Amino acid sequence: MEESKKPNKPLSVLYADAKQEITRSIDETVAAHRLPLFMVEGILSGVLAEIRTNAMNELADETARHEKELEYYHKCEMEHLVQEFEKGSEEVED
Repeated sequence: MEESKKPNKPLSVLYADAKQEITRSIDETVAAHRLPLFMVEGILSGVLAEIRTNAMNELADETARHEKELEYYHKCEMEHLVQEFEKGSEEVED
């Protein structure tokens, strides 16, 4: 019998859930502090700027990590091919 695996939640559902939760939190914070909308807009603009900076840094880090992994993979693959070539050369010489 084939093993069943719990399916991952689709990204569209995660997105909708997160957006709803963030919106609810903002609404609760605005109500709790009785902030006027012009202040909320300024706060959210600042938060968004921080998130954008963090997102760019995260992308740069992930890209660098991926490039290192690719470099290591290709190095190992090349070493394997060289070993196979040398092994084949030795067999031909014998």
